[in-house]
This record gives sequence, C-alpha cells and structure tokens, in this order.
Amino acid sequence: MGARRGRTEAELSAAIVAALAEVHATTAHVRVLATLDRRAAEDGVRALAAAHGWELKGFTATELGAQHVLEKSERVAAAVGTPSVAEAAALAAGDELILPKRVFPGVTVAVARGFPLRHRAATSQGRPRHRAPIGSGRYIDHRRCKVLIRSRAVLAAAILAAGAALVAVVSTPPASAAVVHRVLFDNSKAETAGNADWIISTSQPDPLGQNANPSSETSWTGALSAWGVALQRTGAYSLKTLPAGNSITYGGSGALDLKNFDVFVMPEPNVLLSEAEKTAIMKFIQAGGGFFLIVDHTGSDRNNDGYDSVEIANDLLTNNGVDNTSPFGFSVDSNDISSENPVAISGGSDPVINGPYGRVTGSIIRDGSTQTLNKSANASVKGLVWRPGSSQSGTTGAFFTTSTFGSGRVAVWGDSSPIDDGTGQSGNTLYDGWNDPAGTNAALALNATEWLAGTGGTTPGSCGTTQLLANTGFESGSTGWSAGSGVITNSSSQASHAGSYKAWLDGYGTTHTDTLTQTVTIPAGCGGATLSFWLHVDTDETTTTTAYDKLTVTAWGTTLATYSNLNASSGYVQKSLSVSGSGSTAITFTGVEGTQIPTSFVLDDVTLTPKA
Repeated sequence: MGARRGRTEAELSAAIVAALAEVHATTAHVRVLATLDRRAAEDGVRALAAAHGWELKGFTATELGAQHVLEKSERVAAAVGTPSVAEAAALAAGDELILPKRVFPGVTVAVARGFPLRHRAATSQGRPRHRAPIGSGRYIDHRRCKVLIRSRAVLAAAILAAGAALVAVVSTPPASAAVVHRVLFDNSKAETAGNADWIISTSQPDPLGQNANPSSETSWTGALSAWGVALQRTGAYSLKTLPAGNSITYGGSGALDLKNFDVFVMPEPNVLLSEAEKTAIMKFIQAGGGFFLIVDHTGSDRNNDGYDSVEIANDLLTNNGVDNTSPFGFSVDSNDISSENPVAISGGSDPVINGPYGRVTGSIIRDGSTQTLNKSANASVKGLVWRPGSSQSGTTGAFFTTSTFGSGRVAVWGDSSPIDDGTGQSGNTLYDGWNDPAGTNAALALNATEWLAGTGGTTPGSCGTTQLLANTGFESGSTGWSAGSGVITNSSSQASHAGSYKAWLDGYGTTHTDTLTQTVTIPAGCGGATLSFWLHVDTDETTTTTAYDKLTVTAWGTTLATYSNLNASSGYVQKSLSVSGSGSTAITFTGVEGTQIPTSFVLDDVTLTPKA
C-alpha cells in the first residue's frame, strides 16, 4: 500500500511504535524525525514530530541516493529520484543499520544506530577504528554491532507514496532503565470471557499501539490497564500480550515465544491448556522464568466450556509432563470465599511484602479461592497473604503464595478482583479492586512482578547439589542478572557457547565499561562454592605483551581473576574459580576497554555450585 496525502498522525505513529518494539524501544527514545525534504511540510508528519517534541529534518534525494543500502527499488527511484528511502534515511541520520526495512500498511521501517560524539570524533584521528564509512561498501561491522542499542539508534519509516520518507533518531534508554524486564500477559485462554476483561490493552500484542506514552489507567483499555501502565511508566519494563488464537510456546522462533520474556502472567485462564503448553510453561520456569498465575473461585467457568480457573491451574500442577508431583509445593483449593480481607505476613526482608512499590499489608477476596501448601514437596513454598484467623505458619488458608522451581520463580493469587482496576471495555461488569482501601493490591501485584522478573533474593540450597545462580545460560534474557544495556544478547555477531543468548561485554573500540552481576546466597556450612563459566576473548589488538582491555571477576568485593586481550582465543575456554565463605554476595564481571582497539569478552553457561 502507498501512503496517500493526508495520512494521519495516528497511522504514521502506529508503524513507528511497531518498529520500535522490535528493538525494545519506545517513542520516548526518539530524538529526531527526518523525511525526504519534499514531504516535511505534510500535516501528518509535522503533527507527529510536534506531538512528541522531535526535531524534524529533511534529506534531498541526492543525499539519500548516496547511502549504501541493502535494498534498492527502481520504482522508488523513478518516483523520488533515489532507490531507497527507509534504509537510506536511517543511515543519513545515523551510522549502522540494526533492523533492515520492515513493511507495514503504507509504511516501511528500518532501524539504525549511531555513536556518541566522542566516538565519531575519534574516527578521524589516531589509530583506525576498524569501521568503514557508510559509502565504503561495508554495510555494518557486524562483529561489533551489539543488539539492541549500544549508544543511540535511528528509526527510519518510509512512506511509499510520491516518494516520502520518515526517519526518527532514537536514543538509548537512561542508565536507570538499562535492564528492561520483558513481561508477557496471556490472552489466549479466554481471559475476556463473560464479564472478565483481564487484559492490559486492546492493542495486542503491543499496548503501545494504543498509547505510546500512557499516563493513567485510562490511557489503555482493559481491566488490567492500571497494572500495565504502572509498569510501563517505570521505564524498566517491556510489555506484550499473547492474543487470542495463539498457543503458549517455549523454545520456538516466534516473537511471542516465552524464551523472549522474563515473566509470564496468566490472569484467570478459562481454557484448559494443551499438553505442549503446560510443558512449555514448566520448562520456561525451570530455565529461570517467572510465572504469575491468578485464579478465581470454583465454578467461575466464564465461557461455559466445563473448566474453571481452579481446575485449569490444578491440571497444570499435576499433569504437565515435566514434574507432576506438586512441583511448586502448593495446590489450588476448590472453594468460593465471598468476601474477606486477607492479611499479609510481617514480611521483614521479603521482596514481595517489602518491595520497591511499597509495603503490602493485605489484600481482598471478593469471591475467590485459597491455596494449600505442601512444604515437603517444595521447601521454598511460602504463603505471603492469609485468610483472617488462619495460622500463617500452617499449610491451609493461604491466599497469595510464592515458590521457586528450577532456576525460576512462581506466584499465585486466589482472586482476580484485586487486579481489576474497574476500567475496561464496555459491557463488562467490573470492580475497582486495584484501588480498594481494604488491601494494598497494587503494591502486591507490582512487587511480585519485580520479584518474578529476577530482582528479588535467591533461595539457598544444599551443599554440592543446588545451582545458586539463576538463568545460567542467559536464555531467559536478563532474568536474575543485572547488566548494562545490550550486554545480554542473542546477536549472531558473536556465537553462544550453547543456546542463543550470551553475555557480551565491551567490543566498542573506545573507552567503555560493561558490568554483569547477580547476587546469590552461598549456604552456611558449605566449603564455599565453585564459579564456572565459558569465556571467549575476541580482540583486534596485536600486542603480545600489554593488557589494554581487561575483564575482572569479583566476589565479596575481592578479585578472583583477571583476563585481558592477551587471553584471546578462537573459541570458548572454560574457567573455574573458587569462592570462599557463605552468605549473600554479588558475583560480578566487569569489562574495561581502552581507548582505541576493540576487545570483546563473551560469557556463557555461568554456574555457581556450593562445595560439599
């Protein structure tokens, strides 16, 4: 399709939002909007730039035609005098393409990145940067192109009608939001059946398609919009929805496959999961993912298919193909409690009760169910919110429960009323439990999401048998880890030791520091722990005597080992280090790169095993 004159701001914005989502960015990161000079005066383009405060630029057909691009079109050249607009405009405004042209209705989109001014200035003096200019025939130096965005990126959206091009320069998210937690909300199991509206937005899979800069729960349409907007506004979350008609998968190639997310939220499912879907969820958790399950009361079969959320949950727990013997240490009770205000445990340092979004004192039940705990099946299970009068050290009457399984984490909530914000699609009978003063439901939902995403404490294990690190192979993205922007990546420019993801520190060829860290607890009574990892040092340095670029490994604030460009090898080499002591410590990898020649430190399959 071609964009006709008068294309609206909303139509142009939808394409930009979709493209930004592919590089885990939002319109908040856009800095410049550029277009073929003849189109800069169009109302839709001007309105879009003005609405977001973007600088508006224009390039001549000659300037665009001088760019070295992947795809050239004779039709476009005949119309506007240049064989490319999307990719050419991105390169004219930036430096390196990281997302080739994507085609949307009436719009094509490409994403490029640039470098900070100090990098640009350095390319014209001193030692060569090992990076050719745009017109030289080398399209991208893929070895150093870290996905997603190393400094700033350029988004180019080309409107293919009368030769218009639209380009946006996007900057890296601020350092405070460098680690983005990826959350997938399920809508594949009839979560909007009957009076339910358990979605964060009607725009699916990307809620930013409805409003890219939400300010309140009404910015998005859905009874869970308050939850979604609260996460979005932190700048530390990337949210998606699995739409109706899709299947839950893990380890596949789809963009909505669980391997691409840190947390999976299932809000009151009303369709029985398939065998493959149950296995996918269990393997996702086992590999380090966070699973947030919200159920309702017995008999809450909203779509009248013979199964309610309680039955669906228990089927997952007992018939999943991975562990059918109470894997999380709880079962969901078949009961219906009409109205109570459950009470939270005293909490202490529990990251869900005393988390970054406030202290949790209790919740609400407005027709819900409870859980029964089985600590002999899973010692990590913990009831956090209990029915009034229940023994908080017992096994019955839990209303909000957490647990761990493999390297992952699980939370279950016995009622959908607390997450209902009272807004949503017309025709539904909704209740504002999110803001009900009888509970601290917002804090409970948000703290639990944060903990599930991997920012809470770890669970100590027994000596010699338990893996202390979460997400050892990085296949669940940043789950369990704190890392600089772009460090944990599935970029094909550096091979993984196993799987698709790895941690890639440095590789810029300029003064730079990258860090990768995870806080763990080494059990008391053990003889310390063994830190093992696979390391690939890839460098363009030619010296055999000087360590210009270094990777330092620390625990307890003490250096365990240091590697440098002098340790370069053609592939991965396994390293093993001894970590003494017990208690909580941070395992930290710090890569420090010198001023000119690039060195990459690539880590994979990092484990920490207590010594017997």
